[in-house]
Amino acid sequence: MSNLPVSIVLVTRNGAATLPGVLDAIAAQRYDGNVETLAVDSGSTDGTLDLLGRRVGRVLRISPDRFN
Repeated sequence: MSNLPVSIVLVTRNGAATLPGVLDAIAAQRYDGNVETLAVDSGSTDGTLDLLGRRVGRVLRISPDRFN
């Protein structure tokens, strides 16, 4: 059961101030299996989407009114 695929899901909205540290911590982890990092963003306006686009495998965007 070792080396199972892992998905890391980040839920964001205007997280540009703290997101670099989170992404650095994720990148510092060592795991021999397949790791997918996915972000779900609900209407960021502070550069979060640009940051995620450079550092995360996939970004899903949803409107703030559809997120709870």
